[in-house]
Amino acid sequence: MPRLSPKSLSKLRFLLDENVPRKVRDALTDYDVVWVGHDLPTCSDIEIYKKAVASKRILITLDRDFVQLRIFQKNKPAIVLLRFNPQRPEIMARVVKDFALNFSNDLKDKLVILSASGALVYP
Repeated sequence: MPRLSPKSLSKLRFLLDENVPRKVRDALTDYDVVWVGHDLPTCSDIEIYKKAVASKRILITLDRDFVQLRIFQKNKPAIVLLRFNPQRPEIMARVVKDFALNFSNDLKDKLVILSASGALVYP
């Protein structure tokens, strides 16, 4: 996996669903992050999905509903679905930060299933 240069870090833009733990949000302080719980508190899943598409942000969520939405939508944001069992915020934060540091920013419309054991990337 190619590492991103510090200049590339600022280009990564994330939209964090309201269910993403605060420790994950805190781990991404070097990036352009919008958190639904603060910035879009009353939005439905479809509105959040469309916001991710329109703003070209990588949607990070624990909610599998976004995967189903993706099936029926023409425009697709990059989605990172967090699958951790148990859901320990400190581990999630470390894995998400490592993912952001080490993954190419060419996720475009990919679906990534991210867990403590690694990342699976789907077109």
